[in-house]
Amino acid sequence: MAKPPHVESRSTPRPSLPLIHHRARFPLWAGLYALAVVYVSLALGPNGANFVARDPDAAWHMLLTAPYLRTGSDQRPDWMANLLMLVPLGFLATGALWPRRRRMRRGLAAAAAFCGCAGFVVAVKYAQLFFPPRTVSLNYILAQSLGCFFGVALFSVLHGRLSALERDLAAGGRRALIGLCGLYALMLFLFFLFPFDFALNAADLRERVAAVPHMLLSLPGEGWPASLRLILVLAATGAAIPVGALLTLTNRAMSLRGIAAAGLLMMSAVAAISVLLLDATPSLAEIGYRTAGVVIGAVLTRWLEGQDPASWRNLLARLVPWMILPYGLAVLFVNGLLSPHWRTATQARAAFDGLDLLPFYHDYIVSKAHAAQSIAVELATFAPIGMMVALRSGGGAGVWAAALAASLFSLAIELGRWFKPGLQPDFSNVLIAALAAGLAARLTPAFWRIVEGRPSGLGGCGEIGHIRP
Repeated sequence: MAKPPHVESRSTPRPSLPLIHHRARFPLWAGLYALAVVYVSLALGPNGANFVARDPDAAWHMLLTAPYLRTGSDQRPDWMANLLMLVPLGFLATGALWPRRRRMRRGLAAAAAFCGCAGFVVAVKYAQLFFPPRTVSLNYILAQSLGCFFGVALFSVLHGRLSALERDLAAGGRRALIGLCGLYALMLFLFFLFPFDFALNAADLRERVAAVPHMLLSLPGEGWPASLRLILVLAATGAAIPVGALLTLTNRAMSLRGIAAAGLLMMSAVAAISVLLLDATPSLAEIGYRTAGVVIGAVLTRWLEGQDPASWRNLLARLVPWMILPYGLAVLFVNGLLSPHWRTATQARAAFDGLDLLPFYHDYIVSKAHAAQSIAVELATFAPIGMMVALRSGGGAGVWAAALAASLFSLAIELGRWFKPGLQPDFSNVLIAALAAGLAARLTPAFWRIVEGRPSGLGGCGEIGHIRP
């Protein structure tokens, strides 16, 4: 019988893992991410890619004389998004150059990574001068350079802890489950505060403070149908469940009342910080259902600690065929495709915009917070396909099968949205759906091995940042 998740196996040795200092795949990931930055910086615009020939020397002079723009608070989210966009590149570039030992060489590696990333930023800004109306100013050069610096600093400071986390995840057991929940909780709280557009002047602070009574009494999804608002609340409640699991796993002596109090304090703190964010709308209802998610997570964790995880995994695998239809109908309903009103083929052709085919175009033309929420929703929507495929099959073949199934389903949904009055297709979601399902299919077997107290197998993928999709 498998061990409950709170018992670690003493007979199974911890696997020997390559350390994070091994940099076999960091250059690949850094290169791919750099290409993504180039695409976002040059190909995305109000009218797509708009190349205009210029004299190279004149363009270089324009770059050298780029102005520092005095912008208002409404531009701060875009500035922060530019900063955050370069953090992963700095992190990956540092990992690519990081030596195994010797502090002096590590310092040189960090300096080289920053200089390389800063040079990349300048090169991209120079190229943007050939793609109007992209903005090239010292503001954004500074923002992206700071992002590179923070990425380099994060790797330099955290590489040891990330390597230890990798070993724990690969070994499985209670420590791995705590690490997994802790990593999730960190990402969740960062998501709550994205894009970190804090009010930084007295006028913004007064405006935010004056709006507090209205924000606290607001309800989630105002203006949406009641059914969609209910789904929003349920999804947000479920998102907080791993936080409750984390509190339970890290403090076995804490009572359920204590966990509820801790959850309330954490979610109240997030709401209080959100008051200082220009685009956030914290509310008392939000604090309530997030805290409820924490309590549910604690209750489930305590109950599951006395169960056999393997039996639950097998039960879920048997239920997968019965989940497919309800899951599909729920996705169609959320996307507004169950109503009887449709466009004709002529109307659909007239409504079609070729820019809808440009990957991530719709994420470019909306606010950064809205884009992040949209991507998160798509990831959460299609990850269940990967989970179901993994429960029924598992292995590398299941990853590709899940990605293919999710991409086809997403493509059908976007085509349906094209033929629905009032809806807009976004074919970038096909790529996001494939990624979500593929990652879920890859990570679901490892999750169950961790819960069952067995080595997760993640160590075979290499180091942090090297997990194969």
